Amino acid sequence: MKWGKRAGVLLISFVWMLGLGCASNAQWYSEKQIKKLRKSSRAVVTLAQASVRLDVHPKGALVYVDGNLAGTVQDFNGSNERLFLFPGRHTLELRDPDYETFSTDVKVLPEQDFRLKVRMHKRE
Repeated sequence: MKWGKRAGVLLISFVWMLGLGCASNAQWYSEKQIKKLRKSSRAVVTLAQASVRLDVHPKGALVYVDGNLAGTVQDFNGSNERLFLFPGRHTLELRDPDYETFSTDVKVLPEQDFRLKVRMHKRE
């Protein structure tokens, strides 16, 4: 099954509307129901996304996706901590002031899960 940009926009719109419904009608839902709705909406978004686990040294390096800061390596290096990306081509950059910048282009598919293992080189 192919996922286009339109499907991604519709999916994000659905999740956003679901979140607004929960927030605006909070008095109608118990805390347990709200948590369940948030978890199921995350599962729906995850179905359309690929995930990347980072095994990178140094752990404090900054992670950029398509030029935008996503977090640090520590944010995406565990079994539950993943970098979620929508299908398509992306540029991943790892930056640290003491190391040379690492950059790679990736093409990800829906539900794809992979590990990026990088040892950055110290600056001289």
